[in-house]
Amino acid sequence: MGAAAPAKPLAAISWSAGKDSCLAWLRALDAGLDVRSFLTMCDASGLSKSHVLPPALIAAQVQAMGGAWVPALAGPGEYADVFNAALRALRDAGHTHMVFGDIDLPAHREICGDAAVYFPRFSHQLLADRVVQVGQSSALRTRLAECGLKRSREFSWRDHVDQVITLAQSLKPSNTECPWAA
Repeated sequence: MGAAAPAKPLAAISWSAGKDSCLAWLRALDAGLDVRSFLTMCDASGLSKSHVLPPALIAAQVQAMGGAWVPALAGPGEYADVFNAALRALRDAGHTHMVFGDIDLPAHREICGDAAVYFPRFSHQLLADRVVQVGQSSALRTRLAECGLKRSREFSWRDHVDQVITLAQSLKPSNTECPWAA
């Protein structure tokens, strides 16, 4: 009798229900990840933030793919805190990997810091390479997990926004108003 095949790493995906997240999902499956949870950031009414899709449509799509939909509702100014809480809940539920189809956005780099591996936005090959790299390296997975825990304790969206406003105020001419800082 041969040895049992090792369990596939349990993953969640940041799910917009669009083509980029679908491609990321397919690549993650090809790389050997067990993608079960589909996290979608939604506004307070339940519409997806990225494509303004109704909850029933996304739920049906994810169900047809054999996954569990995880909607995360965020009102104005709550995105980062809700996203962070959702990532922690997924981690606490046993997910060891997180898949993104658009990880090279500045906001994700701000939130994730060194707790992610990055690739150029439109390079599907490098996305696949990064997924395989994480899937094959327990040392990298451990480092990413440790960095993620550290970053989740350090990052504050409120502090980040305050820093951006302070920077914007320092750059504006002194004789003009800064409407977003009021």
